[in-house]
Amino acid sequence: MSSRRWSNTQLDTRSRASACGVIWGALLWVVVCFMNPVTGATREASQPPRSDRSTDGGSQEADSPPSPDEQSQAPLFRSGINFVRVDAIVTDDDGNPVLDLTEDDFEIFEDDVPQQIESFKLVELTGLPDPALPPLSSIRNQYDQEREAAREDSRIFVFFLDDYHVRDVNAMRMTAPLVEFVETQLAPTDLVAIMYPLTPVGDVRLTRNHEQIVHALQEFEGRKYNYDPRNGYEHLYAHYDTTTVEMIRNDVSLSALKALVIHLGGLREGRKSAIVLSEGYTNYVPPPMRGFNALGGDLRNPLRFDPLAGEPGVAFDMVPAGQPLPRDADLIVIPGSKATLADLAFLRDQGWDIDIAAHRRHGGAVLGICAGFQMLGTRIGDPMGIEGPPGEAQGLGVLDVETVLGGNKRLVAVEGTDIATGEAVRGYEMHVGATTGAARDRPMLDLADYADGAVSADGRVMGCYVHGLFAADGFRRAFLAHLGHAASGEVGYEARIEAVLDGLADHLEAHMDVERCLAIAEGYRASSPATSTASAIPARR
Repeated sequence: MSSRRWSNTQLDTRSRASACGVIWGALLWVVVCFMNPVTGATREASQPPRSDRSTDGGSQEADSPPSPDEQSQAPLFRSGINFVRVDAIVTDDDGNPVLDLTEDDFEIFEDDVPQQIESFKLVELTGLPDPALPPLSSIRNQYDQEREAAREDSRIFVFFLDDYHVRDVNAMRMTAPLVEFVETQLAPTDLVAIMYPLTPVGDVRLTRNHEQIVHALQEFEGRKYNYDPRNGYEHLYAHYDTTTVEMIRNDVSLSALKALVIHLGGLREGRKSAIVLSEGYTNYVPPPMRGFNALGGDLRNPLRFDPLAGEPGVAFDMVPAGQPLPRDADLIVIPGSKATLADLAFLRDQGWDIDIAAHRRHGGAVLGICAGFQMLGTRIGDPMGIEGPPGEAQGLGVLDVETVLGGNKRLVAVEGTDIATGEAVRGYEMHVGATTGAARDRPMLDLADYADGAVSADGRVMGCYVHGLFAADGFRRAFLAHLGHAASGEVGYEARIEAVLDGLADHLEAHMDVERCLAIAEGYRASSPATSTASAIPARR
């Protein structure tokens, strides 16, 4: 057993108020403690003593009523008195515990009025179980936890691991001091627990198995700026923008910490600590990660290399749930979806159908891609339940087309021309179903073997099935010019993507044995059964 010693000085004092200021004058320390006194007030009317009077025949008379003077006496109020217990850990200038203090070394004040110390006790923790107490017991339920937490020979520590506010690259560096603390500073009698922001406070279980705590600390992963949902609760807001998700994470973490403090306060009055592992609370999100759907995390940020977002002079926003569509937008783009009817219902729940109708009345342009194109029509049907439960719904009604989902998924690379601008386009189709209607007589794109999409009579509403249209620099600039935006022509999207990929390749080549990796891959392929695959989209070199 180590020769380390743990010591506390415990004070009890009576108080009749809801808060008291405690000043340890000799040590120049000031502590403010709060208590919730149970104070009851009861009113009792004064009654004269009961007397038994007997008549000559031995019968008992009823008590006589009180006189007016007795009824007018002042009421009597009764109130309770609570104890306030204070733990004082006293050390000298070198950090060594001071053990020779007496009751006379402390002064207790309440509202500047000296209070009497009712009891004074030195609690010295040697790290060994107090022989005067029952033997240490395992903790299997809440009753066991409350019993063991009340022992005077143990301390309580709870590590609040705020993974929402710790970056993964910092997790190991931040937990290393805690691991050292558990391994070298805790006594065998000390109780420890770990809590995360989403841990129910009822599941926070104290333990003396310190090896288990060390293992949990070493396995800790930070999740700051990582928005991949890991449970049903996080899935509820996974599609919100990153700034909103940061605000939600702040609320969750702080409310969990508050619940933990209240929970610890109910276990016992002294010798308990909550240690918070966090980089701090803030709504700040790095600029490259702002304004996009948080689902999928920063590696799948759709704005990182979006050709429209990278165009100088273009303000490109992903509108999060709960916010209206900007009234000053020149163009509203409705992207694709894997659950068209469900996302159409979500769009209506947000009131965006009303915003789109107002946008149209003011002459704004609307573009729908794939499922967005289908939503622009008058009706969408999914009789076979391909993307969810079978059903149908009215579309937004801004294009005279109807869509029925069915058949095999079409996955094909395409090239062609934008009819309005004459510029070349290329991309890919990935959808199920067929779209028909009068607006199809005014297609948007002229592809190699067929015409795709539809355009409204005034040319302000467009839709097609081709993804990746705006990657073509000529089409993108001509399309923006058609909306009244003079593109600078400085952004070469394909060249920018190639530069990024080249930089990634250079980085991998500098830090990895690429030839060895290729050799391993070739060996795996040679040992695998022969297969035949075909892809409609050309592979990128």
